[in-house]
Amino acid sequence: MKHKTQNSSVILCGARKSAVTMALLISSISTVYSGPFDLKMGMKIEEIDRNAKDIGNNTYKVKLSSSHKTFDTYTVSMCPSGELYMIRAVSGDITTNSDGTELRSTFSGFKNKYKKAYGSGEHINHLSTSSPWTEKEDWMVGLIEDDRTLRTTWDRASEATLSDNVTEISLEALPIGINNGYILLSYKFSNYENCKTEQGIQ
Repeated sequence: MKHKTQNSSVILCGARKSAVTMALLISSISTVYSGPFDLKMGMKIEEIDRNAKDIGNNTYKVKLSSSHKTFDTYTVSMCPSGELYMIRAVSGDITTNSDGTELRSTFSGFKNKYKKAYGSGEHINHLSTSSPWTEKEDWMVGLIEDDRTLRTTWDRASEATLSDNVTEISLEALPIGINNGYILLSYKFSNYENCKTEQGIQ
């Protein structure tokens, strides 16, 4: 009986240790993997991707363990001192008709999802008043000629609910040609302005 009691104590002690270990592990994971695509402001490039490709101006093309199926290219911008300050995600080519139906649909899907998470943001769906591309079938041409803008921005000015040191999220539809385009998703962290100053970027 005494032997059984000792075994029970050992088992109970082991269970408590396992529970504590699991709690610490969960806490560690939630601390490390936070922010967009599991990235945090100030991370070093070695922490993001040891095989990152330098594409100039302290910007790197990276592969992320946490990614979205719509996006196939990711870049991160680093301060001269080596800290992460901006993330960009670029979708694959989106085949669309000349009035941009499929591109606009993909954009709207993301916008509605982000609206639920961060608020309405500042939405711009604008065609320049001087543009000749006013017909429905001219939608993609207007985008190509830089006469049309389709973008939503979530930031302090738009009273967005942001966290993890993110100060701005930008979602934009951009052209490749008459029948294809892509979505650009950008995140800026609170160290963005300081890093721009470091780099001498206006």
